[in-house]
Amino acid sequence: MGEQIDLRNEDDLPLLRRILRNLRNPLSNAEKQPADIRRDSERMKRNLSQMRQFYQNPDSWNAQGQGWLPREYLPIH
Repeated sequence: MGEQIDLRNEDDLPLLRRILRNLRNPLSNAEKQPADIRRDSERMKRNLSQMRQFYQNPDSWNAQGQGWLPREYLPIH
């Protein structure tokens, strides 16, 4: 959005490809089946619940207020 694209300039071709790729991302989500959407939603709710429990648990933090997030809590392993 708002970027000047000059197709005569070869340097703008990667920019155009990136814009088109970003525009296609919502389409992949729209093509999901309701069962896939429910599965992903449940997974995200579980992850959020785990994160909330971790952050609210005083045992997760040392005296300086620092803590290490367990790897299994990360959204992408």
